[in-house]
Amino acid sequence: MPGSRAKIGFVGTGIMGGPMARNLGRAGFAVIAWNRSREKSDALGSSIRNVATAAEVAADADAVVCMLSSGPVCDEILLRTDGVLAAMRPGSLLIVMSSIPVETAHRQARAAEGAGILYVDAPVSGGEKGAIDGTLAIDLKPYVTAFDRPPTTPRCGWFDHIDLPPGATPASLDPDHRPDHPGG
Repeated sequence: MPGSRAKIGFVGTGIMGGPMARNLGRAGFAVIAWNRSREKSDALGSSIRNVATAAEVAADADAVVCMLSSGPVCDEILLRTDGVLAAMRPGSLLIVMSSIPVETAHRQARAAEGAGILYVDAPVSGGEKGAIDGTLAIDLKPYVTAFDRPPTTPRCGWFDHIDLPPGATPASLDPDHRPDHPGG
């Protein structure tokens, strides 16, 4: 995917999201970023394109990573009528890496499904150091049809736990992203 210059949108570029977005850029992805406090996304550097709204991130991205502070903030940015989901293209991928309640993830997944968006709830742990070093533990929880295609998250961290949909196995995932892969 890096060779094709996939466009990865990043919503929330604070303590955790900023280093994660930088790592995606270093991995060769075209990163489009937005943050509620513009100075945080501006600080990412010239290799990451900053935009004025979260919807602009979504409209131009193949996948959008959401790394916001809470469930209510995620709902506000993702679900409002001029928000991220409304701007995403059908068939694109939304990866919510914020720590949010299960009920919030289910509500967002249903809204994404209704818009033809693939949804993955993927909260992370490992703190700022893990985000900087690209060693975050990612708890991958796919909903709906997100695994009709395998995950393509580059090395922001490793998958600590994967709740697979019926019929899927870790072996069916991309080899670099299987849970038994030491760096994937």
